[in-house]
Amino acid sequence: MQRSPESELAAALEAVRAACRAVAAVGPPEAFGTGAVIDKGAAGPVTVADLASQVAAARALRASQGASVAIVGEESAEEAESLGGHGLLGVVAEVLRRTGMSIDAAGVRDALAAGTHAGGPSGRFWTIDPLDGTKG
Repeated sequence: MQRSPESELAAALEAVRAACRAVAAVGPPEAFGTGAVIDKGAAGPVTVADLASQVAAARALRASQGASVAIVGEESAEEAESLGGHGLLGVVAEVLRRTGMSIDAAGVRDALAAGTHAGGPSGRFWTIDPLDGTKG
């Protein structure tokens, strides 16, 4: 289904607003410092803010564009589970509930799993690459 540029802009703006609310719910910038950063090795760092903002944006896009919307996300459900398991997903869910979102750890996992589209030179897709300033 082809969407108008206006509807896609509205979807993008709502996804950004949702991601901003998620990052703000994490707390002050100090919350992103030592202990709040999870090392992904060669892939670089990830924070709860990264995960929460991606989940918030993905859910906003799915709400406006439909559950089958193609999303390429930086963070993955599998990676989040390997880094902190169900506990990390639960922390992300708690942050998102502070924004008024009704979500649990399973919902966080589902939203992260929605970002597995391969991308590529054809077709339409949304790209979510959270940036919270953990690395240059």
